[in-house]
Amino acid sequence: MGRRTAHFKTAAAWRPWALALLGGLVLWAGAGRTALGQEEVAAPEAPAPELTVADVQGRIGRVQESHEPADPVRARLLDTYQQALDHLQRAEEARTNTAQFDADRESAPARLEQIRADLAGPLPEVRVEAPPEATLTDLEQRLSIAEASLTAAQATWRQLEDEPTRRAERRAEIPKPLSEAEQELAEVRQQLAAQPPEEANEAAEADRILLQARRMALENQVASYRAEILSYDARRELLSARREWATRELNAARERVEAWRRLVQQQRQVAAGEVVAEARRVAADADPALRELAEGNEELAARWAAADGPATKAANAARRLQDANAKLTELRVDFARVRARTEAVGLTKAIGALLRKKRTDLPDIRQYQGSVRARQAMLSDVQLELLELEEQWSAVADTDAQVQQMLSKAGRPLAEQQREEMRQTALGLLRARRDLLDSLIRDYNSYFTSLLYLNIAEEQLIAVIQDYANYVDEKILWFRSTSPLRWGDVPGAWKALGELAEPATWVDSGSALLHDALARPVAYAMALLLVALYLRTRGRMRAQLRRNGELSRSAETDSLALTLAALLLTLVASLFGPAVVWFAGWRLGAAAEAPDLAKTAGWALQQTSVVYLTLAFLWQMCADQGLADSHFHWPERGRRILRHNLSWLGAAALPLLAVFLTVAADGTEGGLDSLGRFVLVAMLVLLAVFLWRVLSPRLGVLREALSRHPGGWLERLRFVWYPGAVSLPLVLALASLAGYLYTARELAARLLWTAWLGLALLIAYEMVLRWLFVARRKLALERARRRRDEEGEAAQATAPAPESGAVPEEEISIHVISTQTRQLAVSLVAVGLIAGLWFVWGPVLPALGMLSAVTLWGVTLADAGMALLIIALTVVAARNIPGLLEIAVLQHLPLEAGVRFAITTICRYLLSILGIVLAAEAVGVGWDKVQWLAAAMTVGLGFGLQEIFANFVSGLIILLERPMRVGDTVTAGDITGTVTRIRMRATTITDWDRKELVVPNKEFITGRLVNWTLSDRILRLVVPVGIAYGSDTARASGLLLEVAREHPDVLDEPEPSVVFMGFGASSLDFELRAFIPTVDVLLKVRNDLHMAIDRAFRDAGVEIAFPQHDVHIRSIRAPLRVEGGEVETPETGGED
Repeated sequence: MGRRTAHFKTAAAWRPWALALLGGLVLWAGAGRTALGQEEVAAPEAPAPELTVADVQGRIGRVQESHEPADPVRARLLDTYQQALDHLQRAEEARTNTAQFDADRESAPARLEQIRADLAGPLPEVRVEAPPEATLTDLEQRLSIAEASLTAAQATWRQLEDEPTRRAERRAEIPKPLSEAEQELAEVRQQLAAQPPEEANEAAEADRILLQARRMALENQVASYRAEILSYDARRELLSARREWATRELNAARERVEAWRRLVQQQRQVAAGEVVAEARRVAADADPALRELAEGNEELAARWAAADGPATKAANAARRLQDANAKLTELRVDFARVRARTEAVGLTKAIGALLRKKRTDLPDIRQYQGSVRARQAMLSDVQLELLELEEQWSAVADTDAQVQQMLSKAGRPLAEQQREEMRQTALGLLRARRDLLDSLIRDYNSYFTSLLYLNIAEEQLIAVIQDYANYVDEKILWFRSTSPLRWGDVPGAWKALGELAEPATWVDSGSALLHDALARPVAYAMALLLVALYLRTRGRMRAQLRRNGELSRSAETDSLALTLAALLLTLVASLFGPAVVWFAGWRLGAAAEAPDLAKTAGWALQQTSVVYLTLAFLWQMCADQGLADSHFHWPERGRRILRHNLSWLGAAALPLLAVFLTVAADGTEGGLDSLGRFVLVAMLVLLAVFLWRVLSPRLGVLREALSRHPGGWLERLRFVWYPGAVSLPLVLALASLAGYLYTARELAARLLWTAWLGLALLIAYEMVLRWLFVARRKLALERARRRRDEEGEAAQATAPAPESGAVPEEEISIHVISTQTRQLAVSLVAVGLIAGLWFVWGPVLPALGMLSAVTLWGVTLADAGMALLIIALTVVAARNIPGLLEIAVLQHLPLEAGVRFAITTICRYLLSILGIVLAAEAVGVGWDKVQWLAAAMTVGLGFGLQEIFANFVSGLIILLERPMRVGDTVTAGDITGTVTRIRMRATTITDWDRKELVVPNKEFITGRLVNWTLSDRILRLVVPVGIAYGSDTARASGLLLEVAREHPDVLDEPEPSVVFMGFGASSLDFELRAFIPTVDVLLKVRNDLHMAIDRAFRDAGVEIAFPQHDVHIRSIRAPLRVEGGEVETPETGGED
């Protein structure tokens, strides 16, 4: 304890010194820190003055005064200061926006309180009172003012309804530019801080001013962005209140307009009654000369005052226009709101339910489409009425002339006073007529304008409904619409089935049908009559079908009309069962006393009857000696397989379809999710079994087709299309079980539409093939007859077959026609199938529907696809058009083969050009956009491809002018042969050696062309003959004529002739000139004449001359050996 006491004493002794030392250190440190701090901020920079527009404009003025115009520094400084001005203007705009946002935010509470107080009060009563002295014109002016107020209220309401969507989009957009502006502002501040305090030159000073202006603009822009967000947050409740207030004001404006319309209508009826009464009074008291005019006024007044007159029609049209505009605005706003909510939240279950409800609530587009179509005729009628009224007004425009004409027709002498009284009366009647016509014209113009705007509004409404429906269809298809199937759904399905099969419901339905039959006996009597008529004529129809099939087997009696009649008979034979089902559903749904469930079942039966008709038609078509057997020539085994499977499919699936449609249309989600799902799965499983049995490559209907084309694409891809077709219904069934009930239902409906499309295209294809077969039969029969007649004529003339090196293609062969037309039919069916699948599946497949949203350089993928489709169709048509034209048109016209070839070729060119133009239009490349480019390319190609263009134009000239045709024998230069093809660039000539020579078309236009068969196929053959000197020339001439006349191919007219041409070096020269029917026999006749002349001259002893020469030997050195010996010859004219 003592030690501790000593310790405390020692500490107490040194503690004051320690405190003093610590205080000194603190004071030293504080003084040093203060001094150091004063040294660090020794020269603080004063805040720079605010940069203004006037400061920058003053600097611009000083630069313009101190620098020459050509000085490059001057241009740079002016450009920099101009940029600074732009930034200052943007800063001012942002500052104004910020002030406006702040003012809106600050005034929002007061405005909200005021609007809520107004909304809390009672609704003001809409009253319109017309002054007692107001005329019809005054009331119409007030109505116009009320309609203008209504238009303004609609615009305000639409703007406020769009405001939430706009604000949501704006709030999503602001963060990005705000972040960019803040980042750029930080960079600008760093650049300003890095600049030296004293600038060295004007350029650096200008850059500093530009940076300050940018800083001001960015600071104000950032402030504006933040103020905008705060303003939206503060005005959220105010916006809701304003929208409610705008709705109230809009309703009040509508009521006000309607009230003024009633007043106007009442006043118009009063005025019309007065006008009619006055017109009747004047007509009764009028002079006989003026009675016709007065009665005409009475008719016009009655027409104007009629309850269904133009004024009433105009008012009704204006009312409908108002409703259409209101509906259009409502749909647009609702569409925008739903789209914004969907994009913000995503495809959740709640959004899916909302979209399905919106899809159900959309108006039926067909009623608007029908109204637009019907209104076109109404517009035409109103225009006609206006024209007639305008003509009547023009007739009474010159009142003085009309009065003089009436006075001249008085028919009796008039005193001056009577004449003046009649004149005044006539003037009053004419003025009254003109006023009535003015009123009618005004009302009809108003009616026409309302109809026109109503058409525009409903067309816009149709477009909005289509866009809305397509958007919803694309969104709701691909997510779960209900929960996956559970065991708990089985009792619900059983309960729904019990409710559907409730005996009391169907007893009441039978009673309702009985009462309906008693109330409408004519309809039921007509139905029974049709049933009896069908039962009576059923056997006759079957007999007629068999008779048509027998007639179609003979080429002499076969015609396409037999197939059309068989198609109609098959359709009629298929109508009995579906018609009974449809009639039952129709009357069940129309019966007034039927329960709601029965009415729904009636609608389901009507829809089921359509599918029933499809199955019944296929079943009847596949009957023995039916349409598919006798006319389409389908294999018997395939028909029986299809007919058998159609029987059990119809019996099993049609009742299920009726139950499913009833449950789906009943509107209860529980019944659809439980019983409806089980029924849908059962139908899809039945469909899969049907496809498995019918499409089997080994046992199905396609077995014969696959065996006839082994190795074809259908046979190669059988492991793709067969499992795909069978598994597709099963996939839809699994999707329904997994909760995608709406998806499975919609896709199953699309499958049904696809089946209908395939059936229609199949029948169309078979009809085209049938038409082709009949036409080919007739064409072959006609050609066989023609060939037989020609052979008979040739046999009578004992003419041997002509020799020719090439077979001229004077007519397109039957095989080529058949192949081309079949290819064309297949291509058209393929194009129709692709287009049909696009329209059927496009709305429900985003992979197809979104093609219209993908833009490629201003062109959507849908446009590009359409252009490719047009090009493909053009290529198909251009390739196969010769056969189609030959069978359908040209073979029935008295045209030569060359003319037919020219027609088909030109049609091919026109189709190609048309396809290119349409494809270019599909991708937005119109002529107005490319005309200058086309002109430049034409000039360039004209120089670069001059020869090709020259050959193309020459080919067109050949086809149009026809200096040669396919099958003509021509000589061009050193080429002689038969023309076999005329193409775009060149013509093919087959010479006598059967070589095909391709000659550019230009050679036939610019060069010399010899056409041996252009207008006259007769050809002169010249045979030169030389006989020896000393022969009998008369005898020789007679022999030549005799030889020519005896030849069968030498024509008697013009007759052959012989000409003595002259005395040759070693012969007397003759020419035999004979005419032959065609160049094809030229070589043969020349050969025959040569042989006959040689034989005739030899028999007559006339020597055919040959060249002879006398050789005179002047000298020879060596002995001349003759037959082994030597002959001594004297030497002459030479030396040893």
